Amino acid sequence: MKNIRRLFFSFVIVLLPLWSSAQCSVCTAGVQSNANTGGGIGKTINSGILYLLTITYLVFTFAAVYFFREHIKYYSKVAVQRMRMFIASL
Repeated sequence: MKNIRRLFFSFVIVLLPLWSSAQCSVCTAGVQSNANTGGGIGKTINSGILYLLTITYLVFTFAAVYFFREHIKYYSKVAVQRMRMFIASL
């Protein structure tokens, strides 16, 4: 049963890009507005890509900062406890 489930989800993941032909709304709106005014397409698409990239990096950065801050707090407490135990054993 697990193998059938894995095979099904692998199939879905492989075929998903073929089924979806959607674009980001920022890119679509930018291309349409530039096409109507006769401007270059590349500049608007690059702006849309940078917008999406920035948001993604900000989310992952905040998540990493939160995780590492909690991680450092935990291990600093453990280090202090070990140091106290070491000093007490002398």
